[in-house]
Amino acid sequence: MIIDTNITVVAENWPSVLGTSLVKKLQGEKSLWEIRSRISDGKRIARVLFTVETGK
Repeated sequence: MIIDTNITVVAENWPSVLGTSLVKKLQGEKSLWEIRSRISDGKRIARVLFTVETGK
């Protein structure tokens, strides 16, 4: 499935994937990001929201 593939790509390549069409920061949010995946016929988009915590 494309969604779990995209999550894996982001996890393994963070932060170099920033600014690509795959990962975008949500406007107005301090630390909320989204991964966008085109699903089914390419007309629908699934979004996975996530945050990154550092220093722990």
